[in-house]
This record gives sequence, structure tokens and C-alpha cells, in this order.
Amino acid sequence: MSLDISKGARPDERFHLQTGPPVVASHVDWGWLRRTRWSCAPGSFTSWWLFGHLQWYHGTAKCDGTRTRMGWNGELGDPTAPDQYVITTTPSEMHAFRWRSKGPGEPIWSNMGGS
Repeated sequence: MSLDISKGARPDERFHLQTGPPVVASHVDWGWLRRTRWSCAPGSFTSWWLFGHLQWYHGTAKCDGTRTRMGWNGELGDPTAPDQYVITTTPSEMHAFRWRSKGPGEPIWSNMGGS
């Protein structure tokens, strides 16, 4: 068996593996507005929260937490090493707005925006 990080993905989705988790480059919380900037090869990603419910994000690359866990569990073929993270550079994922009933949590690699 071999690894297929695009297994089950839409034709327009793009993925690659990164060694090591994405890291917080900077994080600022002004109370009503929060910004977290991430570094994840080959690019970066910024998540903004307004009033704890409107989230928007933009960047050139971000971690796909679900697909990363699928890789670790062998759901994409051969299991990936625990230090391998699936990064997406899919254009439609690089700029989005979301309304969330739950506000931001701690900024960690698996939620990229602190959601």
C-alpha cells in the first residue's frame, strides 16, 4: 500500500506533507478582536475573530487537521509519521468567512484559527 494524501478529495484540492506542526508566528487578543498568524511551509495563514463569533482567515497555506489525523491513522494508505502534517494550498481554503456559535479557543495546529 502507498500513501495518497488526496484520497477522497475534490479534484481542485491540493495537499502536501510538512515535517513538524504549524507554529504560531504571532498572537494578539484585543478582547473584541483577535489575530493569530501561523507559519506552515510553504506559506502562512492568518485567522481573525471579531466579537467572538465572526471568523475570517486568509493566507497561502494552512494545516488540514482532519486529513493529518487520517494520515496518522492509516486512512490514506500507509500511515504517516507522527511528525508529518497535511498542509492544504487549495485556493478556496485560502480566504473564507465563517459564523460560529462557539467563540475561539486556544490557537493550536489542529484548529489553525483557535476555533
